[in-house]
Amino acid sequence: MSTNIKQEDFNQRSYFWFSVSVGVFVGLVFGFAISSIVSTVRLHEARSHIDTRAATDMMKSQVERGRFGKAPRFTDLIDQNGAKVASTRFKGKVQIVSFIAPYGVHSSPVLVSHLMNLYQELKQSGLLGSKVVFVSYNLDPTHAGPPEMSRFMQAIAGLGPADASNWAFLTGSESSIGAVVAGRYAVQYRPLDAAAYRAYARRMQQRGQYDYAEAVNPLTQNAPPHPHIVDHDELVLVAPDGDIRVKIKQASAYPDDRILQDIAAMLKLPGMGKPG
Repeated sequence: MSTNIKQEDFNQRSYFWFSVSVGVFVGLVFGFAISSIVSTVRLHEARSHIDTRAATDMMKSQVERGRFGKAPRFTDLIDQNGAKVASTRFKGKVQIVSFIAPYGVHSSPVLVSHLMNLYQELKQSGLLGSKVVFVSYNLDPTHAGPPEMSRFMQAIAGLGPADASNWAFLTGSESSIGAVVAGRYAVQYRPLDAAAYRAYARRMQQRGQYDYAEAVNPLTQNAPPHPHIVDHDELVLVAPDGDIRVKIKQASAYPDDRILQDIAAMLKLPGMGKPG
């Protein structure tokens, strides 16, 4: 009898200490897991903060705000429908100005596709056409005229002839386009032949700045010989009074919401934060 009691007491004590050991082990494992999760979350938050700060710094280096003179005046440019357009057509409206090479396979199709998000937002808000217009200039007027420009807008942006009142794609002579783009907007685009472009691409590769990916552009199929246009991934915002107010580099990667803030500031719309 005494032996059985001692054995039972021993078993109970063994079970107690075994339970304590398991509890301690589980507690340690659980505590370690919680600690790891917290550390991971904190690390992610720290990295996110660093990434956000780096992205903000990059965006600040992309944009210039100020007064850069007046937008160009013209009376003899032609849109994608072949209609004559004068600069007075855009008076009193914010102009979102871009510089497009219809046969391009890098920044031109990427930028236009990117801007379509902004286009739709402005359309839904009721500002498109009445308060804000898109204006693009053809950087290759010798090789691409209104028919090619119209095909480009249809293929890349899904915009037809009726949309030219909201997004005017303008062309003219080489000299008139140069006077507008390089002369007034100070966008120093360069047309390069095949050999010069290969040398340019090598230099960009050595700097780690070459964009290897090519965007789909149906116009390149059966296209005539044409130059490679470089150094034009820029966007300019013109205020309703005709002042050039914002210049954006690497525009195909610039956030839509920042552009909207600048537009709202120019239109003095309520409820929008100050551009940053």
